[in-house]
Amino acid sequence: MTWPPFVRSPQSLWATFQLAKTYNCRPSDLLGIDEQPAAFYLDRAVGVFGIHLENELETAEAKGKSARSKAMKKNMVLQKYLGVGKFAGGPGK
Repeated sequence: MTWPPFVRSPQSLWATFQLAKTYNCRPSDLLGIDEQPAAFYLDRAVGVFGIHLENELETAEAKGKSARSKAMKKNMVLQKYLGVGKFAGGPGK
């Protein structure tokens, strides 16, 4: 793994953010990065991106009126940031 392609991949950043959140650890710990300041900058990049995307998803969901509308709005956000067509969490989340 080289840093520029990893950090330029929003899918990798989002997946790493979600895993770190699930396992309650730093992204650098998940990836086995011990060197400083590389670990700090990786954690920061993943965290900033992940929190921003979570906020965008919450805002989109709040704008939806029905479950279908909320899911569609979340899908639009994910398409914008990740280039994916389906919301991984499903419409009920």
